[in-house]
Amino acid sequence: MQGILRLLLAFLDRKNHAYFEIKEAGLRAQHAAVKELFTDEHKRYCLTFAERNVDRKWDRVMFSDESTFSLENDGPVLVYIPRRECYNCQCMSNCKRSGLVSVHCWGWIFCEGAGMPHYIEGHVDCLQYKHILQSVMVLSV
Repeated sequence: MQGILRLLLAFLDRKNHAYFEIKEAGLRAQHAAVKELFTDEHKRYCLTFAERNVDRKWDRVMFSDESTFSLENDGPVLVYIPRRECYNCQCMSNCKRSGLVSVHCWGWIFCEGAGMPHYIEGHVDCLQYKHILQSVMVLSV
C-alpha cells in the first residue's frame, strides 16, 4: 500500500512540476481555434479574385452565401500556447463535419448591414437559389 501511495505522490509531484514549467514558459491553456481547411485551388481563386477586384466600388456590392452549421462528436481541443498565437496553424484544430445534426441557411450582407438568415431544406440547386434571390433577398433589402 505504501508503494502505491509513493507512486501516486511522485506522479502528482511531476504533474505539478509540468504545470509550473508550462506557466514559466509563458504558455497558457485554451481551446484550439477551429478552421476549415482550404485547398490550394481555392486559395489561388481567392487571390485572383482579390487582385482583379481591388478597385471595385464595394459600397454597391452585396455578398450572399449559404452555410451549414453542424454538431460534432468531438469536444474542444485543449492546447498550451503563447499569447496572441491562437490562429497559428500549429495551434488550430481542423473542422470536421459529423452529419449528426445540421442546419443549412443562407444570408447576405453589404456595407450597411446584414439581411435575415433563411433556413434551407436539403441542398441548394439553381431553382431553389433563384427562389431565395427573388422571394427572400428582394423582400429583405
